[in-house]
Formats: sequence, structure tokens, C-alpha cells
Amino acid sequence: MTGMPSGWSVARLGDVANDIAYGFTTASTMSGVLPKLLRITDIQDGAVNWDNVPRCTDLPDDRVLLSAGDIVIARTGATTGKSYLIDTVPEKAVFASYLIRVRLGGQFEPRYAWAFMQSSDYWSQIQTVSKGTAQPGANATILSELSLPVAPLSEQRRIVAKIDSLASKSRRARDHLDHIPRLVEKYKQAVLAAAFRGDLTREWRAHNVPDRVSRESLEELRKTAWVTLSTRSRYSAADEIDWRPNIDLPTGWMWASVDQLSCLIQYGTSAKTNEDGNGVAVLRMGNLQGGELELTSLKYLPRDHHEFPELLLHSGDILFNRTNSAELVGKSAVYEGEPAQASFASYLIRIRACGLMPRLLCAYINSAVGREWVASVVNQQVGQANVNGTKLRRLGVPVMPPAEQQEVAHRIRTAFAWIDRLASEATSARRLIDRLDQTVLAKAFRGELVPQDPADEPASVLLERIRAERGAAPTPKRGRKTRAGA
Repeated sequence: MTGMPSGWSVARLGDVANDIAYGFTTASTMSGVLPKLLRITDIQDGAVNWDNVPRCTDLPDDRVLLSAGDIVIARTGATTGKSYLIDTVPEKAVFASYLIRVRLGGQFEPRYAWAFMQSSDYWSQIQTVSKGTAQPGANATILSELSLPVAPLSEQRRIVAKIDSLASKSRRARDHLDHIPRLVEKYKQAVLAAAFRGDLTREWRAHNVPDRVSRESLEELRKTAWVTLSTRSRYSAADEIDWRPNIDLPTGWMWASVDQLSCLIQYGTSAKTNEDGNGVAVLRMGNLQGGELELTSLKYLPRDHHEFPELLLHSGDILFNRTNSAELVGKSAVYEGEPAQASFASYLIRIRACGLMPRLLCAYINSAVGREWVASVVNQQVGQANVNGTKLRRLGVPVMPPAEQQEVAHRIRTAFAWIDRLASEATSARRLIDRLDQTVLAKAFRGELVPQDPADEPASVLLERIRAERGAAPTPKRGRKTRAGA
């Protein structure tokens, strides 16, 4: 740390702390009347819910009791260096053995020290001392040697007030931005709802002579599609629609079952797959993410597997997840030719659409309407939900004429691209806020966040007084030995 402002000094944490101590080793319980036992896991998102903090099963001595202004620091594992400032202690509480408590005297502002513990300078020191060890850790000696810039006490308080003011603004911005993913899903669902009740293309229909879609035209499409599926016995389309929402469709539209809109509905393979990266990729329920195919963690079957080519996917096939937890059943995605050769697992159903664009049918199944249908027909079996092919065939789907299908698909794509762009910008803004917080801290501990006051007592005088007070303090009486971790 070079170039300190006038009146500042550099000190070790041990120079400004009255006490750096290990915590209490004991089992915990949610019952009883002994003091609370604060653990690393009780510190979540910079806060402690004291109602959920357990109690000690052994009686601690007073040396490990927590007080307002104490700072506790995780000393081992992946959270090494994570800190928390105790604002208030609602009742008697101690800190567990995987924490170290730093207690500062009245001559040093605890909030200033804790703010430094959020800075990149602090974390670079923590990472340096724990680097190269199998289990990251920082003991009391290591923490006492950490260096920090020391501002005059009055300036410490001005710095903390400014950090708090700026942090509250960034916290509000972060909270708003954290809502964006939920808003994205909400807006996309609103677009889909408008698309499948005809609102999205109402203006388009006003300027275009609408065609009509009919049962006969759908059947003709199915007959044409079945020419390429001559190896399979043809079945009759199910006219029955077991479920459809209460929507009045525009002129020229009609309701059709998934069966009427498909030339193939088929379960996947139950053969045992491998992970050697060779052969034909087998898409599974885990590859269906957010209405798209996520092509990592693939498994494979040999190219000469006996179910091929019957179970090879064709570009445009829809994959429907038929079983698992209730929130995953019904999630669908369209296979668009990548990977070049692919099949699908038995927990998926393949739908080959021939009366509605695959992307539209998939979007409808993934929409809020589709989720409502899943909830109404799902069969819960021993912890797993299930929607079988028979129920899927009879789902009612709004069908628009071919020209309007193209327009609906285009408008959904355009709207989703706009929403995704906003979401991407929000994600970038969220990262900028995190960097801004670090910039504020860096400026704070370079003396650039608030003006210096020449009338402030220099930090060197403050440090000398702290040393004098510590030297004059009586040696604390030894109580019952606290069982501390190594």
C-alpha cells in the first residue's frame, strides 16, 4: 500500500484489534436454553436470521460471547475470509470454532474495518495466505498480520457513511436487476398468450385476406407426411380433444388435437447408453432447457443399434418430457439437426408435426396454457409425475392458416429477441454494479471517496493511543478453557 493520503497510516489488523480469538467447539441443538451458536452457515447473503441459529449443547464461558461491533471471519474451507459484522445480538450468543472473532476497541470504527474486508485488497491477501494448501484456511496469526490502510477516526466514519449511502443505491439497483429473469419469463409468456389467441397478428389479419384452416386440410397434410413413414402402420387421428383453454379463436382458426397435427408420436429408447463420445447421441430430459436443446453431457448408442434408423431424430422433431418432477413434465424443445445424428431416451416423446410449425407447437406446449394442461392431466406416481402419449395426443391446440403461422412465428422470434437483448443488457448492468461496488471500496481505501480534513487527528496518533491503551489494559482473568478448533 503506497501513496497513502496525508494523515493516513498502514497497520496490521492485529495492531488495531483488541482481541482475535477462536470460537467455541460444541454440538448444536434447536432446543434448550443455552446461548445461541453462530456458525458459518448461518451467515447468508450478508445477514443472519437469529431465529434459525441453533443453541449450544455445552455451557461456554464469557470469553466467546458475541457483542455488537464484533467481526466474525470464516477461517477454513471454501468460505475462508468471508466476514460478518455483528450489528446486534438479540440474545446471548457465541461463535463456533470454524469462525474467528475480531474485536476492535472504541478507538477504531468496526464498520470501516469490515468494509475493508469486502475489498479486493483484503481478498488478495486472503488468497495469498491460503494459496497452495489442500484445504484453504486462515488462522488467527495470519489474520492478525493482514495489512490495512488506516484513516483518521473521523474520516473512517465519513468513509463508512459514504459507502453506506452508495451501497444502498447499488443494492436497490441490484434488487431491480435481479427481478429481470422473472420478468423475462413473464413477458415471454405474455407474448405466447397473445400469439395463441390471435392478438399478436390481429393487425396483420386486418391487412391480409385470411385463409381458413380445416380438418380436411390437416388430414391432407397428414396423408402427405405418411408417405415417408410407410414402414409404420397408419393410425386414425383422434378427433377428441380432452382439454383446451377457454379462448375464442379468430376467424379462420380452429382447434385441433396434437394427434391431428402430428404424423408421428413415439416413445424413445430405453437402451443403456455410454459416455465414450462415439456413436449416436441420445438426447435426454436434462438436455431440454428453457425451450431449447442444451447439448452438453451427451450420452451415446452405437451406430448399429437395433432401434436405428427408426428412432433417429429428423430436423423439426419435437421432444416432450413425459415424466419426472411436476415442474419438469411437459417441457419441450425442437431438434433442429444438431448433433447431426441423434436419438432420444425413453422418458421423452417425439412429436413430428405436420399441421403446425414445430416451433409453434413446441411454444404452445411450453406456454402457460401448456403448463396449465400438464397440471390438469398429470398422473402422480410414487413421487414422479407422468403425462403419457395418449393424453398428449388429445391436447387441444389453436391452429392458424399456414401464412399466418409464418407471421406468428416471426413475431414471436422478434419479440423474444428483443426481450433477450434487454435481459442481456440487464445482466451486463448487474456485473457493472458488482464492479462499481469494488471501485467504491478501492477509492475509499485510497482516500479518494471523501475529502480529507486537515483538522482530523492523524492516524499515527490514533495508532499510538491504541497501543498505549492496550499496554495499560489489565491482563484478563483466565476462565474455563474454551474448546477451540485447531
